[in-house]
Amino acid sequence: MAYINKQFKKIDLPEWKRLREDKEYSQFRIFENHRFRIVAEWDGRVTDAEKTPKEFWEIYQLSFYNCRPGDDGEVNYVPDPVMTTDHKTVDEVIDAWYATVERYTESHWYEDDSPYADEGEERVFIEVDNIHNPMENLVAEHYEAPVKSVNEDVAGTW
Repeated sequence: MAYINKQFKKIDLPEWKRLREDKEYSQFRIFENHRFRIVAEWDGRVTDAEKTPKEFWEIYQLSFYNCRPGDDGEVNYVPDPVMTTDHKTVDEVIDAWYATVERYTESHWYEDDSPYADEGEERVFIEVDNIHNPMENLVAEHYEAPVKSVNEDVAGTW
């Protein structure tokens, strides 16, 4: 096992632990709604780094947790090994985060000239019920969520 920082330089285990504890360094996006916790983050662990070319190192991770109430009233985060995925770049893990949050929550893209979109952006991502981003919950009240249908009839209604 090798430990790699965001600049793709090898680091030792104590430095890796320090960086993992630094949430400003390690976490890019977090969504939590008391059902799920979805985190786009730097993980920095590479198996067989000596045998694997650097461009294939997957040092970023989309971590997916199911939230379960504990006996003490605290939330327990149960890692989901199927939904947790490794990625090579920050862009890949952030794209995976958006896709996962959109699929498993009421969050959605709002495509319009939104006052909440960044300069030059044509759409904004509305995070519904994210306890880590309460401002987005206020913004969500102003936009109608698209209807999500499991059984869309793409051929039309007869």
